Amino acid sequence: MSDDEHQSEGEGAPMEIPEPVVVKYCPVCTMPYEYCEFSNTKKQCYTRLKEDDPDLFAELLGDLNLDEVQDKKKPAQVKFTEDTKKSAIVVTRIQRTKKKFASNIAGLKAFGIDLKKASKAISGRFAASSSVVGDDEVQVTGDVTVDIVDFLTSKFDGIKKEDIKIVFKNKKPKADTS
Repeated sequence: MSDDEHQSEGEGAPMEIPEPVVVKYCPVCTMPYEYCEFSNTKKQCYTRLKEDDPDLFAELLGDLNLDEVQDKKKPAQVKFTEDTKKSAIVVTRIQRTKKKFASNIAGLKAFGIDLKKASKAISGRFAASSSVVGDDEVQVTGDVTVDIVDFLTSKFDGIKKEDIKIVFKNKKPKADTS
């Protein structure tokens, strides 16, 4: 082998190791300054960046006018009033397999019931597995749709039998392929 081959393989010159990049984070939205444009508090982030590091502001945003920047609007949250509080609790029976069912109880949060405590009480009363699913739903293994009405009215204050609706859902029958 000649000396030219050894140098072309990279044995002669040492490799340069790149320096780690120092990332500056925005104290307003807690993201890197490069991502402040996707934040809900974009205007506040840019104002803070301009005060703290004008060089980085000029590098990232150039000649941006802060008066034109608008914050993203957050979606309106539902506020519970007496009208919405009296919405119904929906108990749904869903067929899991041919002979097995699951019951979903939705709407407990509107009555001010802690879902974890309700799930624990339901599983203790019916000797069935129950868990909190989603924002406002408790799922119980087994068909407890009829018995749950009496249990909810006796266990939790403020729930009446008129507030509970029962829905039975079956799996769709298989299409006839003949």
